[in-house]
Amino acid sequence: MAKKNSVPARQHQYVKRKKKFIEMPMDQFIKICAAVVAVILIIVLFFVLRSAFDGHLSVVDGAVVTEGDNWILVNNGTSAKPRYFKLGEAGDVEGYTKTPDTAPNGDVNNPAYVYTPAEEGKAEITVRTAGVKYSEAAANVYGQLSFPNLSALDESDVAGRHARTFSFYVEDPAADVDAATDAENAPETEEGAEPATEPAATSTYTKLMYVYAEAARGSTVAAVSTIKADSADKLPDDAAMKAEIERVLSAVKFE
Repeated sequence: MAKKNSVPARQHQYVKRKKKFIEMPMDQFIKICAAVVAVILIIVLFFVLRSAFDGHLSVVDGAVVTEGDNWILVNNGTSAKPRYFKLGEAGDVEGYTKTPDTAPNGDVNNPAYVYTPAEEGKAEITVRTAGVKYSEAAANVYGQLSFPNLSALDESDVAGRHARTFSFYVEDPAADVDAATDAENAPETEEGAEPATEPAATSTYTKLMYVYAEAARGSTVAAVSTIKADSADKLPDDAAMKAEIERVLSAVKFE
């Protein structure tokens, strides 16, 4: 019986590999390559253009370019490579004087706005920003506090915006130290004269309320209300402080 011719194993592998290769006309191959390149270019252009036209403000000679002196800004970049965005405009509030202040943010291009009351006994309110979501900004600060008078973290709308609020007050013993220093430095009295009455050592109490309100671009506009009194009983309650903050935030024209 005649023996069947067999194909060597190496030749089998060659045949199999050769069958896996898909032959196509050169013009079709060029079209596919061109389509792949076009898709890559579109993706690259998308990210480049999105970064260039995302609404950030220009910075010229280290100064951000704005069209008003009351813009509320946030820096969503870094101090070395800032990217400023407008979140709103700080309006005027009756009974308060508005003053820009660069100290809270430490950035001359991103001032906070301090609302100082004309009426004595009212709280001063500072409006500033944070480049994170309002709930995160509130949680970050709240989680670092451990005062005995710290309120619960409240979630409610303020000035028509989602917000988180908390408050606390502290006793400031600095007045005791000042009184003791004044007594030590008082001039000596003559013999037989009535000694000078030493000033009574009193403490002061400072209450703060924080409101973190939702803003554009996943950012936050925060309002911090601060007031002092010589007695804890004389500090305003949370409802009164929140009402004044709401007045100030209602004057903010959010984007």
